[in-house]
Amino acid sequence: MLLRSFSCSPTLLRAVVLFSTCLVMSACGVFQVGLEPAAPEATLTLPPTVPVVFPTFTPTPIPPADFDPLPAGKKIRLTSIHMLDKTTGWGIGQIEGSDTDFVLLTRDGGRTWQNRTPRAVLQSLPPQGLALTAFFGPQGRAWALWSDREAGGFPDSGVVVWRTADFGQTWQTGAPLSLEGVPAEYFVPVHFGFLDATYGWLMARLGAGMSHDYVAAFVTEDGGLTWRRVLDPVQHLDLMVCQKTGLAFVSAREGWLTGDCPGLLPGLFLYATRDGGQTWQAVSLPVPAGLPADWFGGEKAGCGVTGLVYTGGDGLALSVRCLANDGGKVWGWLYTAGPGKELQARVLPQPYGGFQFLNAREGWFIGAASSDPAAPAVIYRTTDGGLSWRPVLATAWQGVPNFVDAETGWVIARTGEKSALVYTTNGGLLWEEISPVTGMEK
Repeated sequence: MLLRSFSCSPTLLRAVVLFSTCLVMSACGVFQVGLEPAAPEATLTLPPTVPVVFPTFTPTPIPPADFDPLPAGKKIRLTSIHMLDKTTGWGIGQIEGSDTDFVLLTRDGGRTWQNRTPRAVLQSLPPQGLALTAFFGPQGRAWALWSDREAGGFPDSGVVVWRTADFGQTWQTGAPLSLEGVPAEYFVPVHFGFLDATYGWLMARLGAGMSHDYVAAFVTEDGGLTWRRVLDPVQHLDLMVCQKTGLAFVSAREGWLTGDCPGLLPGLFLYATRDGGQTWQAVSLPVPAGLPADWFGGEKAGCGVTGLVYTGGDGLALSVRCLANDGGKVWGWLYTAGPGKELQARVLPQPYGGFQFLNAREGWFIGAASSDPAAPAVIYRTTDGGLSWRPVLATAWQGVPNFVDAETGWVIARTGEKSALVYTTNGGLLWEEISPVTGMEK
C-alpha cells in the first residue's frame, strides 16, 4: 500500500527526557514523544556469533544498464531505508508523480537521494507501477526484484533479479526464476536475503486460502545469476499451512522457515533445513520459564513465530508472540538461533514491534502493546543481546530502527497511514525530521 506524504513543512523532532513529554512534528500534530517505564527485564544471556566475511565479487563485464538522473527537488515517499554509515545508504521509495518503487542512494544522511534504478526497468511501466523488493549488502552490493502491482506480480519480461556491485552504477540480470509445473495465482516476493556475496534466498507468495499460504522459495549460489527452486506447493504441500513470516539461512545448508497461525493449528510453525532447502524438519521451541509445558500446544494460548531477526554475523533470532485464551494477555519472546546454539527465550518488553541488531549484543527494539498501527510505542536498547532492554524514549509512532552505530540511527516513523523519516545522533534521545527529496548526482 502506498503511503501518503505529509503536506506540512519540515519540523524538528525534539524530546527532553526529564520525566516529561513533548510534542513532535507539531505542525502536523502527528508524533508525540516522552519517557515511560518498560516491562521487567529478562535474565538470560546471548552467545556470541561469528562475523560473516564477504568475498570479493566482480560482476561479468556487460554494457551498463544506465540509470536516468532525476530532477532535483522532487519529494520522495520512502518505504524502506538501509544506511551503511552516517552519510551513505540505500532506500526504496516513490518519486513525486510516480507509483513505481525506485532504488535510491543517499550520500548526505538521507536528505537528498539519487536514482539508481536501471533504465530498462522504467522503459515500459504498467499503469499501477512496479513494486520493489531488495536486499542491500555492504561494499556497494545490492540485489533488486521488481514485480507488477496489478498483474499478479508477474512482469511481462518475466521474474528476474538484478544485481549491482558498484552502488548501482551498473546492473546485471540473472536467469528468470522458474515456476514450471507450479500453479500460481500471483507472485509477490516477501523475503529476500543474502548470506554473503554469492549465497542468497528469495521467497514469494503464490496463493492463499483456508488457512494456507502457498509459497515458492529459491536459492542462488552464484550471486543471483541462477536460482534453484527448493520449496513449492507441489513438493512441500505440508508446509503451505499458516501465513509465512520469515525465511533466512545462517549457512549455505542451514536455514529457517517461520509462520504465524495462532489458534488455528496446535503448536508453532517452525521448520529448519540442514541440506540447503531440499528437506525441512519441524523444530520445537522450549517453553519460556514459568509457563506450562504444553503452552505452545494451542489449548492455553494461540502462539505464532512472528518473524526472524538478525543479530549479526551468522546469528539469528526468532520472535514469538502468544495470546492467552484465559484473559487475552499478549506475551512476546525473542529466541536466539544459529549453528550449534541452543534456543533460549528472552522476555520482550512489548509484544509487538520492530528490531535491529548491530551485533550479537547491541540492538534496538521499537515496541508497542497493541497491533494498532496508530498505537504509541517505546524505543528500547539492549547491550547484552536481549537479556535486558532499557527504555530510551516513549513515542507516538512506530517503525523499524536502522542504526549504524551506538548513537546514529534512522526510522521511517509511522502512525496510522502517516509517515516521516526521522534520525538521531544521540542514541535515540532526540529525533529530527528529514524531508527527503531528489538531489543532484555527486
